[in-house]
Amino acid sequence: MADIIVGLLVVSFTMFFYSMNRYKTFKLLNRDEREKYKFIARKMKAERTEEEQEFYFQTQDSYYSLQISKYSFLLAIILIVVYRFYIVFL
Repeated sequence: MADIIVGLLVVSFTMFFYSMNRYKTFKLLNRDEREKYKFIARKMKAERTEEEQEFYFQTQDSYYSLQISKYSFLLAIILIVVYRFYIVFL
């Protein structure tokens, strides 16, 4: 059981690390990209160009990937703590 939890921790940490490593800056969007995303998000879908639509979807994918990896990493940490308490008290 501990091996599975540690494996989950390692996998989720690497997912989190690589999700943050966008363009080697370790953040989701820089200031220019954030302004571009806000500008594109205000437009109606029919008014967006193909390039703007692709950027919009790519940014959303990156954001949700980061959120999933972050919460799976936190879940793995919680599972390790719960497992340690389970071993100690039983």
